[in-house]
Amino acid sequence: MVNKRYEVSTDSGFFLGADDEVWAFVIKKLIADNVVFTYVAGTQKALDQLESEDILVKQEIVDLYRGRTLENDSLSNFRVDSEILSTYLEAEQVCMEICDRMDQSYSFSRHERERLYINALEYWLLLIEEHAPKFIIMTQTPHSVYEYVLYAIAKAQGVPLQMYLPITILKRILPYTDYKNIGAKVLDTYQESIEISDMPDKLPEDLQAYLDSHSKSYSDVIPQYLTERLRGNRTLPLKEYCYNSLVKLAKVRKYPDYIRTLGYRTYYGFRQIWDKYFTNRPAPRNYLKLPNEPIEATSGLNRQQWRKYKKYAHSYKIFLKNNYVGHCKTLDISKQFVYVPLPFQPEKTSTPEGGRYSNQIMMIRLLSSCLPSGWEIVVKENPSQLLPELLHGERGRYAYYYDDLARIPHVRIVPVATDQFTLIDNSVAVATITGTTGWEAVVRFKPVLCFGYAWYQGCEGVFSIANKTDCRDTIDQLEQGVQVDKNNVHRFLSAIDRHSFPGFSNIRRYPDRTIGADNNIANFTPIIKQFLAESVGVKDAE
Repeated sequence: MVNKRYEVSTDSGFFLGADDEVWAFVIKKLIADNVVFTYVAGTQKALDQLESEDILVKQEIVDLYRGRTLENDSLSNFRVDSEILSTYLEAEQVCMEICDRMDQSYSFSRHERERLYINALEYWLLLIEEHAPKFIIMTQTPHSVYEYVLYAIAKAQGVPLQMYLPITILKRILPYTDYKNIGAKVLDTYQESIEISDMPDKLPEDLQAYLDSHSKSYSDVIPQYLTERLRGNRTLPLKEYCYNSLVKLAKVRKYPDYIRTLGYRTYYGFRQIWDKYFTNRPAPRNYLKLPNEPIEATSGLNRQQWRKYKKYAHSYKIFLKNNYVGHCKTLDISKQFVYVPLPFQPEKTSTPEGGRYSNQIMMIRLLSSCLPSGWEIVVKENPSQLLPELLHGERGRYAYYYDDLARIPHVRIVPVATDQFTLIDNSVAVATITGTTGWEAVVRFKPVLCFGYAWYQGCEGVFSIANKTDCRDTIDQLEQGVQVDKNNVHRFLSAIDRHSFPGFSNIRRYPDRTIGADNNIANFTPIIKQFLAESVGVKDAE
């Protein structure tokens, strides 16, 4: 952690993604230290914490996502032309896919998506021309149309940009400047440590405990947010659920844990019924598009529309789940196989961080074409993807997705309940775009084929796959036997520790109370100041 004080210049910049009040306090602390923000986008609750005179433009984040930005008089000097569209062609392709997050029932057409993209491009070209930001801060990898367009323009125009990756499983925040090369500084330190010493540095207690825990069973290390999701979602009919619960309760010995889980599920079920039939609570802030209306025409689905959408999403997920289960087969550990865990979609870990391989059907078809005779690809769906009460998973799977998956040669689809570590340990390797399972495989010293831009890319045993040649060469190495050096995995984790800091970007995903909001603010502020010192030329003032 940086402890020096920096005298911050009055060069102004943009801040996007203040989706929690904690970020508002970080911004206020920076403003008090003479950092100037001409533009801040965040939730209304966060924006209300900021004084209007301190910031020229404040934009509510959902309104930004929906494109409620352009004033009519700005269209008189339209900037976007064919050459500009060609310059940002990759950004357009990414944004077309990002729009899946806004499509509630596969009714957001390509023309409407293109309209939103062009409006975003025009908006940012106008604002950057007017305000000439010297730096841009985003709280995470951009995964809305408006955020991603700003990212693309910043890269094209050379505006310094910093983002923050929450490595939730390590309880660390990793600053980075480009999601396509998240661990650039980490890799430099990692390579230096390999050259300098035969033995890796001693890890901090928490990271060493993390490594030790991942030598055990998966049930001991399953992420807390996933545990809570699974507790709160009941997919069986009520009668069958109650009967099964009583049978299990009669057999288990850890009554306190089981009763807690049972109580949580019961509470969650009653809360859902109460919210549905007995309250007039408004729909949560959302950026879903209504059919046959401009995306910016409304501020989101109202309560009635939200309930209708939830009903549709629930029934569609049941259909998807039945289709998936119909293709499932029992795991055959007697065969050599590559394990492919499907990540949750739509999400930033697949778009944009997965690059073109966010299309996982394409990724698996490529992998299948490179497999030796007798090998299989074992595919397991993400446990959160089809949970009835967890919205937007239905937007990541079209109706015949699992049919397409099952038709790929050498593919074996296994039940979602199949143990994660059993699949990792019995596989020849794990293939993923950016998923956490790839890292779990590394720390269990299993090779990984990484098709996207993962934060652990470059670590011992991780093979980056850009094309078919890379895939074939890696499979050839796997056939010959690849050994993952335990010491190099430790070195990589040590490098992560040196370039990250304790903290969280979303308190709902980080329930650990050892790092409170005050500490989080104190940890973020010097990191941002250091970025300003290095990128904007701010001098160190002791």
